Amino acid sequence: MSQRKIVMFRGKLEGMNRVADCTVSAVRRTLPGTGMSALSRITIHQAPADLPEGRYTVTYSDGLQTAQMAMQKTAVGWIAANPS
Repeated sequence: MSQRKIVMFRGKLEGMNRVADCTVSAVRRTLPGTGMSALSRITIHQAPADLPEGRYTVTYSDGLQTAQMAMQKTAVGWIAANPS
């Protein structure tokens, strides 16, 4: 049975001619007996409220690796963006 826990770490948003710090949360799922884990349900928190709607790249380090993900700020919040 896999284990899941919510993790939080610092991130950096870049896009729409802006760069801003944020907090990233995710669910880390660890597969027992393998030592392997994966992140899912990436969510952006504590980003500046004045960031315009549009595409951003969030860069974060989960303590194991550094990764980037395309995100879209919308009128209702942050969602994963389709790769372009």
